[in-house]
Amino acid sequence: MKEKGILLHISSLPCPYGIGSFGKGAYEFVDFLVKTHQNYWQVLPLGPTSYGDSPYQSFCAFAGNPYFIDLDILVEKGLLLPSEVEIYRHDDNFVDYEWLYKTRYIILRKAFSRFKKNDNYKSFIEKSSDWINDYALFMTLKNKYPIGNFLNFPKEYQNRYSLETTKFMEDNEEELDFWRFLQFEFDEEWKKLKNYANKWGIKIIGDMPIYVAYDSSDVYSDPKNWKLNKDLTMKKVAGVPPDYFSKNGQLWGNPVYRYDVMKKDHYSWWIRRFKKAFELYDVIRIDHFRGFASFYQVDSHEKTAINGKWIKGPRYPLFKAIHKALGDLNIIAEDLGFITPDVTKLLEDTGYPNMKVLEFAFDGDINNDHLPINYNGNLVCYTGTHDNPPLKEWLLKQNKKDINYICDYLKIDKDSNIDIIIDELIKSALFSNAKMTIIPIQDYMHLGEEGRFNQPSILGGNWVWRLPNDFKFEELIDKINELNGR
Repeated sequence: MKEKGILLHISSLPCPYGIGSFGKGAYEFVDFLVKTHQNYWQVLPLGPTSYGDSPYQSFCAFAGNPYFIDLDILVEKGLLLPSEVEIYRHDDNFVDYEWLYKTRYIILRKAFSRFKKNDNYKSFIEKSSDWINDYALFMTLKNKYPIGNFLNFPKEYQNRYSLETTKFMEDNEEELDFWRFLQFEFDEEWKKLKNYANKWGIKIIGDMPIYVAYDSSDVYSDPKNWKLNKDLTMKKVAGVPPDYFSKNGQLWGNPVYRYDVMKKDHYSWWIRRFKKAFELYDVIRIDHFRGFASFYQVDSHEKTAINGKWIKGPRYPLFKAIHKALGDLNIIAEDLGFITPDVTKLLEDTGYPNMKVLEFAFDGDINNDHLPINYNGNLVCYTGTHDNPPLKEWLLKQNKKDINYICDYLKIDKDSNIDIIIDELIKSALFSNAKMTIIPIQDYMHLGEEGRFNQPSILGGNWVWRLPNDFKFEELIDKINELNGR
């Protein structure tokens, strides 16, 4: 049978401290993957989240989210006492980012106060010198001047390399060390977890957002790589035109790249980014891959994404440069949305497998590319992604005619209950001609709208779903093995 995996983000893992972490719940999930004969664990971006809490809007494309640092592991290391972490227990079955923002750094600073720099730390800082000092400076300034973006920093600190900024770093070395320590601890805990997964034959699929956040150390430290005005405000922003998800399109608000500038130094920023990503993951799913063929940009003053324009991207030369520097890479191209011949050509040139989603398959067109009977092999099939409703929620919104069509395709009784339909859809993905199949755990659990992770273009209520602290993965083992033909 083909390779298969489960999609579950770190933030959604069972954990007594309000958000999933690299601790006990993560190791139990790896054991669960082994017992259900999976090959992959797919996670969403692991970067530190900014306003809106989206993992696709991060303060740094190279950094990790300090919220994932496990408090119990810090206790094991002698950096915290059991009594000190006990008050941070949080039983809500959702991620409360406001509570985390107000409380988590307090206990992490206590751990830092007891940390002694060792050879592993020094080696990590040296290896990360191309980004970590920029990140530490940016977060120190953000912590001191938290309102708005980096344009709200005092004027003398808006230039990353000014004498005033250099003096600020000298005067705030301990605070910079705190942010460096968090990255070291994140890296150490994640690498140990990843090694454990790899030892048992589980590979990690990571997610790389194509864009970075405007309010990030990436843009702050090297603004020439993005389409900005002279005063460093955004000139053009990224998005997508009206589509399945939104009649007004999606106005993401990320600055778009100046590929003409990046090309001059042989795409060194992208090479560094991919190098870092493959230190963290075994496989990378590139979100919005079509943006490398051509990307949609909108004037920064627009309120919707309707009045945008398609611009030619860097295309194959970018990936040729990346492969020349780093060798062969395991990449999945997320090519959902408006696909044009230039996107198809880029997929052919790179040879990367693309994506198909079952929830897009049943529009009545027997030639729909998302129908499993039309798969060509070099692709990854999903029942849904983090942007889709769980299968149960999606099915409940279909009319009787659509349900009949789905049942006809699956060759099951039209009066089948919804649980049977969900399982048959999962099996149609697992036994399709796709190279790999990834199933969100919410679909295996038959969750409805209560399991929705993200609803694009909707502010609030996203990214907060998580499993209960007392969730037992073992209860799903027999069900998943049966669906997988075990």
